[in-house]
Amino acid sequence: MQEQVIKWHNKQWDYLMGAIKQGKMSHSFVFSGQNGLGKKELALLLLRVLNNKQELKVPDLIEVEPNKGFISIEQIENLQKELALTPFQANFKAVLIHKADKMNKDAQNRLLKTLESPNQKTIFILLSSKKNVLLKTVISRCQEIKFFPLFFEKMVVFFEQYKSQENFKEILFLAQGRPQMALSFFENKDLFEKQQKKLQFIDQVVKTNLLSRFNLSKK
Repeated sequence: MQEQVIKWHNKQWDYLMGAIKQGKMSHSFVFSGQNGLGKKELALLLLRVLNNKQELKVPDLIEVEPNKGFISIEQIENLQKELALTPFQANFKAVLIHKADKMNKDAQNRLLKTLESPNQKTIFILLSSKKNVLLKTVISRCQEIKFFPLFFEKMVVFFEQYKSQENFKEILFLAQGRPQMALSFFENKDLFEKQQKKLQFIDQVVKTNLLSRFNLSKK
């Protein structure tokens, strides 16, 4: 899995490894791009490298996720309290904020205070599929690493081991260049079929609406 993720986003990975070697590693990042690209997976791999850990679990990792649809100022305040404690197992504490664009304005402003006065033993990675929702002041304190969908030809190569599976090309088309999403579909056919039905339903609704408008225009 580690090698897969690196192959998916080798340019981003090479850049990050180069920054580590040169001692120019930022203390905070925004990993931006569509959902399903593998941003989280590359972030976790980076944190393991920084802590010189081979095991899958990242030590001293604090994860913040939306609660009831958004990330509140209270969640960021709790995060700040945890950051005040010394790392237990790792060289530094790692903060992974999932769907960072779900932070409300108060939460973002609260986080900004921490980003403006970074602790040398803390690294932040904000994952976002809607970077434009984040405050410009928050983005300015982070280094942005952009992730992009892959070309179909590359997806075929990366997932060659699944070529014998039924619906191989359909899965790749449905994933639309998002490798982590494609992997989820290959490993969970129920998930693939659910997404397929969802898109078929949306397509049917759109066609029905267009037909209704066409019929009205003829009257």
